[in-house]
Amino acid sequence: MRYRRIIILLLLMLFPVNCFASDKTLTRTNENLLVPDSVTVTDNNREAILKTPAVSSEEKVYDFADLYNEDQEKNLFQAANNYTTNSSIDVVVVTTKDLKGFTLEQYAYNFYDYNMFKSEGIVFVIYIENEKAKLFMGDIGTKESKVFVMYNDKRTEEILSYIYPDIKEGNYYLATDKYIKTIDGFYRINNNSYYLDEHGVIVKTIPWIELIILALCVTIVVVILCAYKLSNKSRKNKYNLDDNINETTMMVKLVKDELI
Repeated sequence: MRYRRIIILLLLMLFPVNCFASDKTLTRTNENLLVPDSVTVTDNNREAILKTPAVSSEEKVYDFADLYNEDQEKNLFQAANNYTTNSSIDVVVVTTKDLKGFTLEQYAYNFYDYNMFKSEGIVFVIYIENEKAKLFMGDIGTKESKVFVMYNDKRTEEILSYIYPDIKEGNYYLATDKYIKTIDGFYRINNNSYYLDEHGVIVKTIPWIELIILALCVTIVVVILCAYKLSNKSRKNKYNLDDNINETTMMVKLVKDELI
């Protein structure tokens, strides 16, 4: 046993293994389709399963299009893995030049569904075709899943629009890094009243109805206070004739007002 450990250590030193991201795939067969237990295999989906790349769910970043260097893959894996650890939501990043005969949306969902990822997650695909990139971001889970609240259609469109300029310029690593940071930011806020501005900053939506109600309440309070002060001032300046008549001369006595 001791010698076996030494041999394994030597092999790892001689042939280092990339354990943080990968473009390697596993082999699916009819006898072993390598799908989660939750997937029911039928004649209708068997071919799609066999065409879908089989991968290790631990790697998070699958750079089949070779868009990142090794250090970039490591950084992206770390960011994606931290997000998954904190949120219990899987985030999967895939780059490819071959959709295996699927549409981009089909490829993305098949890639997620037919590998051993969590029941709740997000899949992000960069597809390179004729030197042009197409993007897809999709949520996976039940209708009650929080991913559909945090990453609704509006936010998904905002996120993809925010990173697309970098994609267009070929800055794939920068775009993907921004993507992971943005979905992490929305997770930490976890509130539908926030959106992404043109600079990629997550800002709070102005609650117009709440502001109108608050303004009306403040206006009413100010009016009441002003009316009270005017009424109080009027009472202080009023003379009581009965108290200020001189009974002998029947003349009204002058009363000195106080300056307030």
